[in-house]
Amino acid sequence: MIQKMKVKFRYKIGAIILAIAVLGTIFLFGAESAVKPKTVKAMSDSISGDLSFEDHKALFQDSYLAANDAYNTKHGFDPLSGKVVTVDTFSSTTSSANQWGYGFVEAYQDEDVTKILMLNDINSPTSGSGNIGKRKSSIEIDGGGFKLLLYRRNLSIAEPASGTQSVFHMHDLTAAQSTDYSGSGGSEAAYRKSLIRGDNGIHGDGDISKNWYFRFGNVFTDYDASKYEGENRDYSTFVGRWARVNQSEVTMYGYNILVTGAENFYTGSIVVEDNTVWKGTNCGQNYSVVWFTTRQLDGSTGINGEFTIGKNAFVYLRNTTTGTGYPAIYDNYSTITVGEGSYYNANMQGRAVSNYDGTELNNRYPSKKFIAKENSHVNLLSRGNGSVVKLDYNNSSVNSDMTFTAEKNSEVFIYGSTTDGVISMAGNGNLFELDTPKMFEIRNNNTRSFLNISNNNTFRIKDSDINTWKNATALTNPADFVYEKVGHLTAVGPTITSSDNALQSSFTSNGFRRINGLNVPPKVVWDYVTDAEKSYRTRVSLGLIPTGQFDSNGVAIMTDSWALPGQGVVSIKDTYGNIRGPLAIQSDGYAKYTDTEFQKATFDMEGTATRGVSWIGDVDKTTVIDVTPPTPINLTKGKITTTDKSLSATGVEPNAKVYLSVNDGPLTAAGNANAAGEWTHSLGTAYPKNTKVQIYLEDNAADYPAGFNSTGLESIHVASGNRNPKTDVTYKDATFKAATTYIVEQATVKLHIRQVAVTSAAEKEILTTPTEGYLTIKNTNTINYNAHVNSGYELTDATDNDQVDFNSIVIELIDADNDGLLKLEPIIPAYYQNDGYIVSDINEKPSINTHTVQSGYYEYDFADGVYEKWITIYIKPNQTNIKPYSWDYKLNDIGTIKIP
Repeated sequence: MIQKMKVKFRYKIGAIILAIAVLGTIFLFGAESAVKPKTVKAMSDSISGDLSFEDHKALFQDSYLAANDAYNTKHGFDPLSGKVVTVDTFSSTTSSANQWGYGFVEAYQDEDVTKILMLNDINSPTSGSGNIGKRKSSIEIDGGGFKLLLYRRNLSIAEPASGTQSVFHMHDLTAAQSTDYSGSGGSEAAYRKSLIRGDNGIHGDGDISKNWYFRFGNVFTDYDASKYEGENRDYSTFVGRWARVNQSEVTMYGYNILVTGAENFYTGSIVVEDNTVWKGTNCGQNYSVVWFTTRQLDGSTGINGEFTIGKNAFVYLRNTTTGTGYPAIYDNYSTITVGEGSYYNANMQGRAVSNYDGTELNNRYPSKKFIAKENSHVNLLSRGNGSVVKLDYNNSSVNSDMTFTAEKNSEVFIYGSTTDGVISMAGNGNLFELDTPKMFEIRNNNTRSFLNISNNNTFRIKDSDINTWKNATALTNPADFVYEKVGHLTAVGPTITSSDNALQSSFTSNGFRRINGLNVPPKVVWDYVTDAEKSYRTRVSLGLIPTGQFDSNGVAIMTDSWALPGQGVVSIKDTYGNIRGPLAIQSDGYAKYTDTEFQKATFDMEGTATRGVSWIGDVDKTTVIDVTPPTPINLTKGKITTTDKSLSATGVEPNAKVYLSVNDGPLTAAGNANAAGEWTHSLGTAYPKNTKVQIYLEDNAADYPAGFNSTGLESIHVASGNRNPKTDVTYKDATFKAATTYIVEQATVKLHIRQVAVTSAAEKEILTTPTEGYLTIKNTNTINYNAHVNSGYELTDATDNDQVDFNSIVIELIDADNDGLLKLEPIIPAYYQNDGYIVSDINEKPSINTHTVQSGYYEYDFADGVYEKWITIYIKPNQTNIKPYSWDYKLNDIGTIKIP
C-alpha cells in the first residue's frame, strides 16, 4: 500500500541558538524515528504546514484528475479506448476477475492493453531477472495504492511506431526492486538500474525514449522510513533509478516520495505541475538527483531541456552520500524555473545549483538559467566545502555565463562553508540578481567571503534592506553594517556601486561572509497583559531571520530577530485610549511602561513599532487577560443569623456564579447573579449559630491563553472563570480579597424604645406627665416580659418638648419557627390612652409634626431582617380632670431579654 507520508514546509520558528551554525554542519536532521516525512498544508493558494497524503488528495485530486484528462487529450491518448485489464498476480492467472487470464507481465506486454489496474500487491519471483516488455504503445498503470515489486527486473520500452509518440502514465503505487533495504552501496546491479528503462546503455542510445511522454503521480519507492531523516545510505529497495528515459519529457503531479540508490531520473526535461509535492533522494551513488543525460535531439519530447516547477508546488532534491562532484540538477538542462508560491530546496554534499556538465560534449543549452518567480521560496545548501551556487563552469560545450535571478517578493536562502565563495562567479557574463526580495540571506560558515566574483560578472540586489557581516565577525553577532531600503547594490567584478553612498564605501566583493535583507515591517510582540498589573512591556521583531539551520525537508529554520537598543521604538495605545511613547528599546530588549491604573480586561492594547526611518509596522494588538475575580460579596443584611432561610445581595458582578462553603467544606453551587447584579438564594433551613459560611463568586472570564504563565493564580483560576480565593492573594500589582466569610449569629433584635405623652400646653399644666414608661413584650401567649423605658412629652401647641432618650433592649431568638414575633404592648398610665407609634431603622427622635403616627401597637417580626429598631410609643390624655397617676414603680432589669 502507499505509505502515509508527511513533509513539513513552513518556516520553523524556534529559539535555536545561532552559534550552532558555526560549530559544524548546518543541516539539521531530527532525532526522532522518521516513519513519516512531514509535508505541506494547503492554505488558500499556498502550501504550508502539515498535510498528509490523504489530505493532499482530498484537496487537489479533482484538479490533477482534470489535468490527467487534459494531458491525455493533448497527446491523443484515451486509456479507456482499448483493453482495460485488472491484474492480481505477476504472471498469468485463472482468476475470474481477469477475463483474459493476464497477469501483470502479460498485460504490460500486450500492445492492445491501454490500461492496467492492480487489484492488490504484486510481487515478481525473487529468482530470475530481465526486462519486462519493450513496450511501444501508450499505457496507463493504475497501482490502486498497492505495491509493485519487480525483483531484479524493470519495465522496458521501445521506440514507438514510426511517426508516433507514446504516453507512459503510472500512478498511485509504491514500487520496489529488492526484498530488503540493505542495498549494496548503491551498486547498479543488472536490470535494477531503473524501474523504467528507456535506453540500451547507462545514458546512451537516447532514441529509444525520445518519442515518449512520461507522467507520474502519487508514486513512492519502498524504503526504510526509520532512516529517512539524516544522511543515511542504502535504505531503499531501489538500487538504481525510478526511470532512465533520456531525451523524454517527464511530468510529475500529486504527492511523491522517491528514495533511489542513484538519480531519480535520467531525462530530457521535467515539468512539475501546480500543487505537486515531490521529494527526491539519492541515497546510494555519488550522483545528482536529476540528470539531463545527453544533448536533446531534434524532435524529442524533452527538447526544451527545462526543469519547470508550476505554482504552489514543493520540490526537495537531496543526496545523502559523500560525493561533491554533482549538483542536484545536472548537465544538459536549459532553465530551472521555480513557479509562483512554490518551494525549491536543494541539499547536496556538493553544489546545490551549477551549470556543470562533467565531460559530456555538445550541450544543446550552453548558457543556463535559474529563475525564481514572484513569491517563490528557494533554499540552497551545500554540506561540503565547495561553492553552493556555481555559475562559472565552462568547457567546450558550456559557457560560463549562467544567470540566477529571483523576482519580486521571493525568499532566497543560500548556505555553505567554503573558501571558494558561497556564490562563485569567476567566469564571464554571469549574473546573480535578487529583485525586490521579501527576504534573502547568503551565508558562509567559513570565515571567508560569501562572494567569489571577477571579470565582467554581475552580482546585484535591488530594492532591499542590506545587512552585512565582515569575514571576521561571528555569525551570531549583530550585522557590522545596516542599510535601509537600498535601491541597488551592484558588484561588477571588484567594482562596487550602490544607490547608498555609505554602502558603496563600506562594501567589498571579498570582505563579507554574510549578507541578508529583511524587507518586512517591524512587529510588536506583546508580553501578556493582565488586568492585575500596571506595568506592561513589548519586544519588537524586526522580522524572521534564518538560524543557519535547515529542517529535514530543506526549509530554512527561522527565528525572530529582536530589536536591540537603538534599533526600534514602540508607541502604545492602552485600553483607556491613552497614547504612551514612543518608547525606546531598553537593554533587556523590551519597551516598557508603568501606569497608575489597571488596564481593562478583555479590551485590546495596541502597539506600533518603528524601525529605522521608514519601516513602520502595522498595529499589533493584545487582549488584556481577565485574571481578577469578582469583588467579594456583601449580603444585604450584612450578616447571617439563625433565622435566615435565604440569602441575598445586590451589587454583585453581573451574571457571576455563586458558591457556598459551610465550615470549610466543599463548594456547592448557589445560583447566579442576574444581569443587574442581584442575587437571592434559598437555604431551605437556617444555619445553626456559629456556623462558618464562606461565599465565593466566580466570573465568566475566558480561559487563559495556552502560553500564559498562570503561576500565582492557582487558587483563583478555574476552567470556567476566576473565583474568589479562600484567603487573600497578591498577584503582580493587585491583591485579590478572600471570599466573604460570615459566622452565623444568634438572631437578636435591638429595640430602642421610649414613651412620649402627647398633650397640649394646658393639659400639661393640669395633668401629670409620666417620666417613666412601662410595656410588656409578648413573644407568645405564654411568654411575656416587662420592660421599663424613659418617658417624656410632646406638646401639640408649643415647642417645649421633652425629647427623652431611648432605652435599649436586646432580645435573642432561640426558636425561630415558633417565637419569631414580638408584640410591644405599653402599660398605659391612669387617665391616658394609647395613641400609636413611630418606628424607624435609624437613630432619630421623630415628632408627630414630621412623621406619621401608626395606630395600634407595634409588632416586630424577625423575618423582616432589620435587626435594630428605634420605636417611639405615643400616649395621650383621655380626660382633663386633675388627678395624680400612680402605679408600681418597681423597675424590671433592662438589658438582654432571652426568650427560651
